[in-house]
Amino acid sequence: MLAENYFNTANQLKDSGQLYTAMIAYQKALTIKPDYVEAYKKLAEVYLIQGNFDAAISTCTKAVKIQPHLASTYLTLGNIFQSHNLFEQAINTYHQALEIEPNFPQVYANIGSIYYKKGEFNLAILNYKKALDINPDLASVQLMLGNVFSRIGEFDHAVYCYQKLLQIEPEDPKAYFKLAEVFSLYANLESAFDYYQKSLSLQPNYRAAFFKLYQLIKPETTENELEKLFTGWQKFALENNRSIKEYISSLSQGHSKNFIEDKKNIGEENRETIIPDGENGIQPATFNWISEQKVDTFENTSDNLPYPNEVGENIEKQSKVTTFEYQELESDIPPKILKLPAVEAYINKAHFALKQGNLAHAIASCKQALKIQPDYSPCYVILGNVFYQQNNLEAALHAYSQALEIEPEIAEVHGNIGSAYLQLGQYKQALFHYRKAIDLKPNLAGIYWNIGKLFQYLGKVDEALDSWEKALAIKPDIVEADFHFKLGNTLVKLGRINDAIKSYSRAINLKPNYTEAYSNLANILGKQGDREAAANYYHQALKINPELTHLHEKIANNLLLKGDYDQAIFHYQEAVKYHPNSYDAYANLGTALSNKGLLESALEKYYKALELKPNWAEVYSRIGHIIKQEKMEEAIALFEKAIELKPKFVEAHQQLCDLLSHTTKLAEARKAADNFCNYCGEIAPILSGTAFLFSYFQSGVSDMANSKLIEVEKICYQSAETFSKLEIKLLYEIFLFAVYHLRDDLEGNGNFYKLIAQQYYQNRPKIYHTIKSHTSRSQSLKIGFLSKHFRRHSVGWCSQAVIRELSQITPEVRLYITGPLKKDDITQRFEQMSVKTYWPKKYPNGFPSYTEIVEQILEDKLDVVVDLDSATLPVNVHILYEKPAPVCVSWLGFDAPYISESHYFLCDWYTHPQGREKYYLEKLVRLPETSVAVGGFDSRSVDRNSTRNSLGIDSDKVVYLCVAPGRKTNPEMVRAQLKILQHNSKSILIRKGQGDVDIIYQTYLTESENLGVDFNRIMFLGQTQTEEEHRAIYQIADVLLDSYPYNGGTHNLEALWSNLPIITRAGEQYLSRMGYSFLQNVNLDVGVAWSWEEYTEWGIKLGQDNGLRNSLREHLQKSKNPDNLAPLWNAKKLAQDMYKIFSELLASLRDI
Repeated sequence: MLAENYFNTANQLKDSGQLYTAMIAYQKALTIKPDYVEAYKKLAEVYLIQGNFDAAISTCTKAVKIQPHLASTYLTLGNIFQSHNLFEQAINTYHQALEIEPNFPQVYANIGSIYYKKGEFNLAILNYKKALDINPDLASVQLMLGNVFSRIGEFDHAVYCYQKLLQIEPEDPKAYFKLAEVFSLYANLESAFDYYQKSLSLQPNYRAAFFKLYQLIKPETTENELEKLFTGWQKFALENNRSIKEYISSLSQGHSKNFIEDKKNIGEENRETIIPDGENGIQPATFNWISEQKVDTFENTSDNLPYPNEVGENIEKQSKVTTFEYQELESDIPPKILKLPAVEAYINKAHFALKQGNLAHAIASCKQALKIQPDYSPCYVILGNVFYQQNNLEAALHAYSQALEIEPEIAEVHGNIGSAYLQLGQYKQALFHYRKAIDLKPNLAGIYWNIGKLFQYLGKVDEALDSWEKALAIKPDIVEADFHFKLGNTLVKLGRINDAIKSYSRAINLKPNYTEAYSNLANILGKQGDREAAANYYHQALKINPELTHLHEKIANNLLLKGDYDQAIFHYQEAVKYHPNSYDAYANLGTALSNKGLLESALEKYYKALELKPNWAEVYSRIGHIIKQEKMEEAIALFEKAIELKPKFVEAHQQLCDLLSHTTKLAEARKAADNFCNYCGEIAPILSGTAFLFSYFQSGVSDMANSKLIEVEKICYQSAETFSKLEIKLLYEIFLFAVYHLRDDLEGNGNFYKLIAQQYYQNRPKIYHTIKSHTSRSQSLKIGFLSKHFRRHSVGWCSQAVIRELSQITPEVRLYITGPLKKDDITQRFEQMSVKTYWPKKYPNGFPSYTEIVEQILEDKLDVVVDLDSATLPVNVHILYEKPAPVCVSWLGFDAPYISESHYFLCDWYTHPQGREKYYLEKLVRLPETSVAVGGFDSRSVDRNSTRNSLGIDSDKVVYLCVAPGRKTNPEMVRAQLKILQHNSKSILIRKGQGDVDIIYQTYLTESENLGVDFNRIMFLGQTQTEEEHRAIYQIADVLLDSYPYNGGTHNLEALWSNLPIITRAGEQYLSRMGYSFLQNVNLDVGVAWSWEEYTEWGIKLGQDNGLRNSLREHLQKSKNPDNLAPLWNAKKLAQDMYKIFSELLASLRDI
């Protein structure tokens, strides 16, 4: 199809109002013919009609570039500017059209229309006349020229133009309507009636013509009555061949006959009417306004809301006088074709003289009128207005009073009397007359405005604002833009933000290029969180005035908070280019770069900010956050520096405590947490409480940690919905991890987890679409594993065998690295198992971008995603929240993350017996035997006896072993272990694990003294270089004593693989049932305790019964026999069970 065909079709669609379809057709024409200028022009017109200003400008500009010497294109572009009241740009563009085509009548006409809107009537007349000189048959221009003449009181010229219009278009109802209005004003009511009637005969649904005509006959008719009569007229016109005379006669016999007799009354009723512009009549203000020049208390608000350097004082539109010098046109317009009754003629002259500021002529005309008719109240009203403008307030009051003696119920006159009293400082009298005016005419916007000024004089700001709001509700353009701008600033100071937004918006509506209003509006919208709107207003301001370079930083700040880091970086770079000493811009640029993962560049900008502002605590803290992974000591020093500069700096305290709590410097961590609570406990109870709990529980001070747990938990149940994002983040990602270590309370922990998880996820937007299914039933499943622990780590040791076996079932096993990971030999093994290992490219703030990983998973079209770290790794849960695969599962690393009811948690019947579902959000999926299986652990081989001798352990001693970090240590466990020693005199305890050595040492010392156990029977061993060296300890021990309420995971598995009997205390929650599940899955019941008393009993029994220990060792050895492999060691069977479950889950989703 040819481009021209699409173009012609588009034109037809556009003419019929089908704009969207027309737009598509024009675009197709341009696709075929990219240099089709006419198509660009028409498409721009469509965009303009749709209100898409930017698209209209862009499209039209393309046309100009293709054919820069085509005048009609500039006409279209000028029209676009004019439609948005960008008058100067429109005029400049129209003049470009005239340079190309000097005799372009439509261009002159449009320039005339702009000057008409601006009130520059002489220039409007000149341009309309030029258009008509070129083409006298432009009917619309004749109409507009007539309107200008009507507006300035040159009614003879107006009538001439309307009559010329009728020569061009004899059936134009609007021309007859305009003629009727002029003759009505001049009290030539018979002619007015005839012209209104002719207008209605041509267009029976011409509402304004009907209303005006009927009000000539019956001025007291209300608007509601007129609506009913108009409805009746339309029906009558269809039935009776449009005879308006018959319709009026049917309603009111005799009106048309005595019509001339009523002209005196009619004249008085319509004394305020002026010729309308267009369809709607415009009533002039007949009461006085209190000028902003006299009182202006509204100044600009605080520094962060900029405003123009010079804001002129504001005078309301209705009190302004537009002056011009009229140049007589060379034309054949005949002079004085209208004959006016004498009084009305003088009054019209007085009105016009008053508008022109010719007060002496206005007074003279009023006096002439009063000579003819001394009781003519409009003359006294005009005289009062003249005296008011001369500031002769006493004379004004006298004139207004005379008007009221003749007609007591004129609302506007009462309003003017109120204004005069207000200027005299007689506020009670002023308010009395203003209220009287409102009683008579409730919709007088100007009266409400003046009442507001009165309250402003009295210092009653709220009352003033309320009155102004009423005025603006009636007449939104009652004042100019500057007043609304300053009013907005005042409202911001008063905290009335929503009202301030309205004021700034009104300022922009009245003055579309008001950059300061755009900026202030953007500021407060940004603070309210409406980043999108704020960005748009900032860009508008900068687009209007590119020299407002400070807005780059404001735009960037908004984009940074919105998360649009690329654009934020661009605008910050622009900001520092223009303002190189803006330390704020450098610091925020550092933050944007950091969030993009450009850490080196971020550090450079942060250090630049410190050069400009050396003692900036926040920046020290940000640098520390970036480098803490690689330069821990330096980061600690930076956080401490930040706290020194700003002792109540919550972020620095929190970062320092978090960093120290993940090191061996646990005493320093507790000290930092104490300081955090002392300085910030009242202002940040959740953050300081989390830091306190974590540092103390990591150290092994469980009683202090438990006390803080109860305190923080209480606050959470009272007001979790009010917490900040950071508070909820730390509760979910740190605090909950500690809860399971500190207590075994299935219901309490589950409810608390649900509470925090709900807050964590409830305001998080879901970015990606959930996938239902990728793989057909016959294909191998695509399975992806998420972790940052594909290395020498518990998760790595415990998952590698199962993942290896799964890779034998399906070739589509993928690994996704979700955190900083240093490759080691175990990492290499994992990479060999997977068809693909994805290493993220982006590390915002030092952590992988979860959106990048989600997008990669979606691209890979996985069927199953298995999370190995749960809530211990935020990146994992953020990925799962997006549900990037049909089946999303958490397994192994921790308890369920409580993300969604559509997710799953892999477990077994021993860890999660019947009835546990009610404590979870995820669906529990129980494997038929075990949920964990390992293929063994490498260990350094040692000689048992010689190693014991080297440690000073006699060969006849029973060696109990406890391998647990400080966070799994508590006094109850220590007491139970020492009671075992108490009953077995030929036994010792080896204690091994991370934590604060002094705290753990002191806990055992205290309990040994309480029980009378020789403290020397306890041996504390430090960490080894490798896991293989660590596992050698199991070869010299006789019994492993497990921890509770958080059992050992990897340590129990290592011990059992080493044929070492274990004693585990089982509980209710999952993490206190791991040891129990492991023993069940090697077919053992021996060693399972359900209380500390049982725990002690089993310890004593195993210590005293060497035969039992040996039989257990033999049993464990046989459990690894390939011919009768126990479930705990059968990774192949577990992989098969998992794959089957994944397939069933996927099939169930397909069937939904």
